[in-house]
Amino acid sequence: MRPALVDTDILSLFFRDHPIVKTHYFFLFPLRFGALVVISLFSLFPISSVLLAATPTPIPGAAQAIVTAEVLNVRAAPNATATVVGRVNKGATVQILARTADNSWWQIAFPDAVNRAWIAAAYTQLLDPISAIPIFGAATATPSRTATSGAPMNTPTSTATRTPTATSTSADTPTATATRTATGTPTDTPTITPTNTPTTTPTGTPTLTPTVTPTYTPSPSPTPTQQGRNPGAASIGYNSDTMIRRFSTIWYRFEYRGDRSPINVALEGFGVQDLELQIFTPEQVDPKTNEVRGAPVGRGSYSRAQAVTWNGSFAQGGTFYIAVINKTDRTIIYRLNASGPAVTASAITAPEPGTDNLPDFPRVKIEVSTPTPRAIVAMDYKLAWDSLGLLLPKLDEVALTNYGIFHPPEMGIPPMILSLPKPPEKCTPPNQVGEVITQSIKLCPNSVYLNLNVAGSGIGVFGDDAGSAIVKGEGRSFALTAVGERLTLQGLKVQSSTDPLDANIWLCQYEKCGDGPNAFPGSTIYGGGILLKASQSLVSDVTVSGGTTGLAIISGADNYIINNRFLYQTGWSSYNRYITRNYFMGNALLYANRSCKAPTGKGFFQSGCETAGWVCIGCVDIALTDNECRGSGNCYYVNGDGGVPSFNVKFFRNTCFGSPHNCYEVTYSKNVWFEKNTAARDPKTGLECNYPFWVGGSEIVWGRDNNWACTVSPDRAKARSQSSTENP
Repeated sequence: MRPALVDTDILSLFFRDHPIVKTHYFFLFPLRFGALVVISLFSLFPISSVLLAATPTPIPGAAQAIVTAEVLNVRAAPNATATVVGRVNKGATVQILARTADNSWWQIAFPDAVNRAWIAAAYTQLLDPISAIPIFGAATATPSRTATSGAPMNTPTSTATRTPTATSTSADTPTATATRTATGTPTDTPTITPTNTPTTTPTGTPTLTPTVTPTYTPSPSPTPTQQGRNPGAASIGYNSDTMIRRFSTIWYRFEYRGDRSPINVALEGFGVQDLELQIFTPEQVDPKTNEVRGAPVGRGSYSRAQAVTWNGSFAQGGTFYIAVINKTDRTIIYRLNASGPAVTASAITAPEPGTDNLPDFPRVKIEVSTPTPRAIVAMDYKLAWDSLGLLLPKLDEVALTNYGIFHPPEMGIPPMILSLPKPPEKCTPPNQVGEVITQSIKLCPNSVYLNLNVAGSGIGVFGDDAGSAIVKGEGRSFALTAVGERLTLQGLKVQSSTDPLDANIWLCQYEKCGDGPNAFPGSTIYGGGILLKASQSLVSDVTVSGGTTGLAIISGADNYIINNRFLYQTGWSSYNRYITRNYFMGNALLYANRSCKAPTGKGFFQSGCETAGWVCIGCVDIALTDNECRGSGNCYYVNGDGGVPSFNVKFFRNTCFGSPHNCYEVTYSKNVWFEKNTAARDPKTGLECNYPFWVGGSEIVWGRDNNWACTVSPDRAKARSQSSTENP
């Protein structure tokens, strides 16, 4: 019998999971019972005229990447069967002109700046954002910052293990294992592995009746402003490694008292002598219009090895600006520091979270399962053929996880099943994350991600298994902004900081406070950990430390916030405005507090200042179960002031410890229900809570078994709050 020749470039045979031969040509001999015998032949015709090219001349505007494979094939087209036109060695820098829509292949300048060829993206390390690379065949051929729908690719980070052989290893596409063994022939084909205190009688039966409200429709994609892109978004991210792209500028700002004391600015790192360091005064920069007037008042000089510095002083104070400018055609990593006795440059950071005692906090059990394909029933061949597509599970179903969420029976809320995306098998390094994330990603261990933006439907951002990856944000930015529906944020570690401009001020819980020229913005303007503008989404097992806000949800419906830890915010652990049917379960809301000057400018408050562990403004059909709050200005605050009442809010089995003001505050809202909640001394710090509750101008349903054990008795708290507040 004549064997069938299979025209492929590679075949790997395995014996007990070890590759024993790799060949370019093989034959299939069909035998009885549908079996096949595979006979392999070593390639007798080696590739001829293969170029091992040097790095081509840099091309202005092109993205760059470093080759991570020992030897990487360069092909004439973006597929593993295309002709090999050359090879590039490990460590070589390539100029990327375009990419495929799925981000699996880069078009590079090869072997010179004029000619073009293709390499597999998985064996490179990007030095620029993937969004800077245009998609091959798209209308524009100029690199832009427009987000694409391609999934970020993962670059293997492990060191290749070399086995002595006659030739080096080269590669086109990744395998399922992180360590590659060098053999005599390049590989193209991936291997994929699936894998009893005073209580009152309730005045009515507590129910949580869903109201007919329109579901929030998210914008298809946000237009995030990257920190440092312009003076209006000037960064305060000092003393951290920063990557500046070719032909770009990053702006910073710092506060200065104007007492003529010295200011020291230092730019350090390999290659910083090729960067420009410029200083601008407050009069020169308009952060609202991003207009810069006149020449810089100061310029950095190359003072010592790998350092550019500037020193000076001024008689006037205010917000000064620093511009770091890269006019070269390569990416440079640097670290910037601004210091001086009258300089406030860095953000206000939170204490490091004590993760050792976090497991002591409440947790809610979630049933997790995977959707299964429907049963296949017997049918005739024709019907089976015609219906083949109906028998296969949908791809989006295969990539989903079912979360079964069960409320206590006293709540009267039926169980809910959420079908949300699964975590990807491979992680995405920070340098391969686009400006807008449009497909699910998993963070890589021991990596730092800055100001992530998510937009779309059915997208997940997942932390690494070890919990060592960090998502960071500084000042008035959010570390992560997510817009869309059916989003999953799970297992993340988020660190944010409070902008020095917002230190010791009375906070504004609304979009705007005050009137006329004295009006000032509030709400999400302060930045923080996570900003969620989404519906039907899940945030679970996330830890956010620092920042003014831990998690902000704006205009979302049917979201579940479960088993998260929010620590040491200077405003609100959980800030919510105009949300419907949102459920908060098993969260820890810890020490959201601040001291501040009085809004009138006269007097000073040691705590409070509109802070809260959980606050909701204009909310409908909300349930809080098994949450724990400690040491926050107010622990739980249903805010109906300003004509934005909330309706149907249930508090069940929540705890408040050591709040210096009110454990539970409700103003101008209706049908707010309390059952089995606790307000008491903080067992960790020994601090007493002041008022167990403050309920003014509101309709309250008092359920059973609430434990009010604060300095002010529940009877006095009820009388004082009702007498001092007008009825609605």
